[in-house]
Amino acid sequence: MALESQLWSWLSKVRALSEGAVDMERIENFLGAGFPDVDGFAALPNETPFAFKLELKSSLRPARAVTPIRFKLKGREKQIEFLRRRVNMGEAAFFLLQVGEYSERRLYLAPGNCGEDLQSGLTESE
Repeated sequence: MALESQLWSWLSKVRALSEGAVDMERIENFLGAGFPDVDGFAALPNETPFAFKLELKSSLRPARAVTPIRFKLKGREKQIEFLRRRVNMGEAAFFLLQVGEYSERRLYLAPGNCGEDLQSGLTESE
């Protein structure tokens, strides 16, 4: 089953390979309802350093490409609102989406203000 823990494992490897340019911590809602799964900061060469937030969501790929993917956002309106608010304030806030598993998986970085669309369901091509 496609799990958010697989996304965090992948992000941890990215952090290790960044040679100190990216710092991320996984947060398990200890800071309040709606706070995203990952709080991070990046100081990349020749770029302005920036803070970011990531909400990790994972889903199996539907059998048919026309079937909408519905990430687990039902009842998570506070997560949706938090990311939308942060994006509107200018912060880098995203949904990191995993669709599928193993070698068939695809990762997508979606802007934090698209939570309602993800909650309603989108096809992978959308």
